[in-house]
Amino acid sequence: MKIIHMKNHCCSAIAALGLALIAMPSTAGEYYKWVDENGVSHFSERPPKEATAEKVKTSARPPTTEEVDAAESAEQEALVDEPKAKIGQDPARCTAEQNRLKQLSSGARIRMQNPDGGFYYLDERQIQQEMQKSRQAISESCE
Repeated sequence: MKIIHMKNHCCSAIAALGLALIAMPSTAGEYYKWVDENGVSHFSERPPKEATAEKVKTSARPPTTEEVDAAESAEQEALVDEPKAKIGQDPARCTAEQNRLKQLSSGARIRMQNPDGGFYYLDERQIQQEMQKSRQAISESCE
């Protein structure tokens, strides 16, 4: 079982956020939503042939100067604060695991990636196991 962590990708994620904010105007377009026979919602740029889809309204705007500045500041803070971390303390991992625990606790379906690249959904027992792993990581990496 492979879990995707943001631990090693903090700076990359912040940079990607900044790029996403800058590229946002090009993402506006037509999207479609439909629900399959298992009750799972899907979104796509093309409507499916085998199901009735609803057109989803989207809008995009260029990022404000404040949003661009905030993304750049967050990236700089991540770079500056990293060397100050105590032994065992990992702010990026701490935040990632807190967010992961929040998602696991949300009651939403949780999708995981297999080593072969496929995806599957966790059952309640597996969700509880993953929550315990996140709690352990939080206790190891947070202040």
